[in-house]
Parts: sequence; structure tokens; C-alpha cells
Amino acid sequence: MWFLGILIVSLNNEESGAAVRPVVIFSPNYYNIFVHESVTITCNTGPAAEQTQTYYWYKDNKLMHRRSKQSFKIESANDADSGDYQCRTSTGDYSHPVRLDVSYEYLILQRPPSVYEGDPLTLRCHSVTGFPGINTVFYKDGEVIQSSVTDSVLHIDKVDKSVTGTYRCTRQLLHHDDNTYHDYSAESKISVLEKGFPMTIVIGVIIGLLVVVFLISALLIWKRRSKRASSTSIYQGSPPANTTADDTNPSVEENVCYTYLDIRHLPKASASRNVDSSVTYAEVKHPKK
Repeated sequence: MWFLGILIVSLNNEESGAAVRPVVIFSPNYYNIFVHESVTITCNTGPAAEQTQTYYWYKDNKLMHRRSKQSFKIESANDADSGDYQCRTSTGDYSHPVRLDVSYEYLILQRPPSVYEGDPLTLRCHSVTGFPGINTVFYKDGEVIQSSVTDSVLHIDKVDKSVTGTYRCTRQLLHHDDNTYHDYSAESKISVLEKGFPMTIVIGVIIGLLVVVFLISALLIWKRRSKRASSTSIYQGSPPANTTADDTNPSVEENVCYTYLDIRHLPKASASRNVDSSVTYAEVKHPKK
């Protein structure tokens, strides 16, 4: 059961921050931006990060050879900058990949790459440069949850599971010719995540390991009993007086072959003078294996 203790300790250490996995962070903290906008990407390794460690950046599972610092900035994004970004350090593990999308639309609903339970959440109904907007409406699962003439941001102080859903927004955009029209953003699915290891996963892993241990123990016990049952004691003649026919005496070795000779009814010795009648000769033949 020692490995179960190690597993529980390691899970607790990861939840408490002792085992730090790098995290990719965007600034501003949105996974989607417009073309020509800028974004800073950082490999966050926690407060105990070593200043001398080396950083390695990956995009779509390919090493970015020109990126070796903790942070780098995309000054003017284009379609080639869209992809999954991942980092690792010379002393740490790989981060989870984080998606960046560069859009050519007129209106997008901006949201963080990941939404965690207990954290604040900011959604932004964002229109492309040169097309200011008014009358912003936010929808969740097809229902209006907020509308404002001037405010294009939806803020939630503390996220819980009820935030999970499909979101979109609309705005009235002003064109350069002073004409306005309503535009709709693409839908965005938000799933609220638990920080660290969810307890349901921890409990499931422990129960699974207990089941495996039980099955292995049962198999070993069954094999041991089967081996004992196949090992039989071989007796020739009558068993000793202190044993029974079913060999229930625990003092009798199971793998010992006993041979008993009854010399009470031997034939009388010959009258020959050369024969010593005080000696009895017997031949014992072992069966061939």
C-alpha cells in the first residue's frame, strides 16, 4: 500500500503548489484577437521560479528556435500566429498547450483561454479598429444576460459551475459613412474547470488501485492453494501411528516419501552355518521418475 501513500502525497503537493507545472499566459488575457493587434505570451512558473533557468517555446508541437525568454510579444498578429502555444523550462515540465486565434471578423467575443472555478471572469464584445460600436448585448445559451448602450464588457466576480454555457454578443457598429448595422459574434463555449486535481478523480484513482491490489492478492492466494493441493504425500505400507490417512497432522512434511518395513513375519533363517540369523536383508527399489 506504500504506492497509494506516494500517490496521495504527490497529488496534495501538486494542489498546494509544491509540484509546479508551467502555465502559458496571454496579456491581454484573451485567447482571440484581431489581425494586427498585439499580445504578450508568458511562461509562468510560479513565485519560486529560478532566474537562471532556460525557457523553450513550442507552437503546434514544433520548437520555436528564436524564442528562449520567459516572455515574448507578438507586435502585429496575423493568421500565421494562430495556433497552440506551449512552454517548458530546463528544470521543469511541459505546460498544457494554450490556443491563440487571430480573427479577420468585424466583431468577436473575447474570453480567457481557460476559466477556473472561483476566479473572476471578464468577457469583452470587441469590434475591429475603425468600427466603434454601441448597444452591446450578451447572450448565454440563447438568452439575454446583459445589455448596455456604452459598456462592452461583462464581468463576473467569482465563477462557479453555473457559468458553463455557450456565449455570444451583438453590437451596433458604426461605419465610416455614418451608417450603422448590427453584427453578431461567433459563439464561444465556456467550460468551468476545477483548480488542481478534482477530488472525484483522486478518489477514482485510489479506488481503482485498491481494486487492482485486491485482485492481485486474490490471484496469489489462489495460486498458493492450488500448489499445495497438487503436492500429495506418497506412502508405501501403513502410515505412522501418529498420522491419519488424510494427513491432517501438521507435523508431517508433505513432500517426504515414507517407506515402512514389517519384519515381524520374516521366514526362518537357513540352518547354514555361514548365515548370520541376526541380520535381516531387504531390498528397497525406488520407482523410476
